[in-house]
Amino acid sequence: MTQRCSSRRWGAPEGHAPRARDPNAFEVTVTEGVATIKGAVDRRSSAEMIARTAVLVPGVRDVVSDVRWMVDDAELKSGTPGPEFPFSPQ
Repeated sequence: MTQRCSSRRWGAPEGHAPRARDPNAFEVTVTEGVATIKGAVDRRSSAEMIARTAVLVPGVRDVVSDVRWMVDDAELKSGTPGPEFPFSPQ
């Protein structure tokens, strides 16, 4: 199973993007085992998660994702506790 993700940044009206959990925010078609997903979410990680999750659906052997995103959170680091303040990023 493979996935192709052509996600890209976009500007939503009034800075609002549909949430990934809103099924009405996406158009999904499946033809001969290839799922094509179109839509928009707020974060890049959400767009990537949608493509990774779609390949888990029985009968889907390939995914073409055209899910747009507003915020590129790929470079964000998760915070780790520090000795001075337990919630500060290192």
